[in-house]
Amino acid sequence: TSRGLGDVYKRQSLHRLRIIRTNLAAQLLTGYSPELLLGCHLVDLVQADERDQLLASLSALRDGKSSDARLRFHLPVRNGGSAEVHGRVRLVHLPSQPLPCFVAFLHRVPPATALEQQVLDERGRAQQILENLHDGVIECDLVNRRHVYANARFCELVGMSVDQVLSAPWPGPWWGPETRAAITAFSDPAWHDQRADDADDCLDAEQTLSRPDGTTLPVRVNICAIERSASTLAVALVHDLSRAHARDDELATARRELALVTDRGRIARNLHDTAIQRLYATGLHLQSALNRNDIDERVGKAIDEIDEIIREIRTSIFTLQVPRTLLEGLERAVRSTVAE
Repeated sequence: TSRGLGDVYKRQSLHRLRIIRTNLAAQLLTGYSPELLLGCHLVDLVQADERDQLLASLSALRDGKSSDARLRFHLPVRNGGSAEVHGRVRLVHLPSQPLPCFVAFLHRVPPATALEQQVLDERGRAQQILENLHDGVIECDLVNRRHVYANARFCELVGMSVDQVLSAPWPGPWWGPETRAAITAFSDPAWHDQRADDADDCLDAEQTLSRPDGTTLPVRVNICAIERSASTLAVALVHDLSRAHARDDELATARRELALVTDRGRIARNLHDTAIQRLYATGLHLQSALNRNDIDERVGKAIDEIDEIIREIRTSIFTLQVPRTLLEGLERAVRSTVAE
């Protein structure tokens, strides 16, 4: 605006500011419809003991002493009470208005008890989600080097109670060497200072969990370091791989059995196409030799043919055992072959 218009604006009393535009969110904020708010004096809506502070903030904006101001006051609501409101206010120039306007961005602040209850509800939901996960979760305080949380699934995976997990020596007797080294590195302040800015504070690896009863469990571990203002945490997600490994073993067994069945079918076809056909032909040859002068020669050829067929059958039977011996390693396969 021109200087003259600015001087006129500065002489305007802030007590005479009227609401010229509002949105539907104001209805949720105050309980009044936007139509009822239009034309009202803004200062009249504020409680008497808060008007001076509001006017001081608006004056600073009007006089150019600040670009925006924080607001905190109480607005009356339609049910007869009041609502604490926080927000910001700025001075803007609208094409539809001859003078600059104040634009306030406000949000309602729930009572402290409501905030506390909301926080408790959110924490309860998060706790319920963690407890119902199929994967184990453990949280570690890297500064004090202690375990601060473990869900029921993690305790089940390591075969320990919650108290035993939380009181276990650092960094945890259940981890493998790679995870133990990663957690130890995360807990070293020098590691965070020396690492590159784009370094990924995470570990993703397969390893074996150790249990107190001496058994082990294959798992996949994802560990992420989280830096906070007062502490650094490491959150580990542990996924049980025993079922996946069992499925892999079953699949490998099924593939071996399928290969064996396929090989047996091939051998059966070979026996039918070669040995059986040749035996049938030999039988016809012997039958035709009856009552002939060269019977000795024909029987000799038939015996040679039968010997050849026997060798083929032995070869076929031997190949049935090749997959079994090969699966036991080359040395054992060679020794078994020589022995046979």
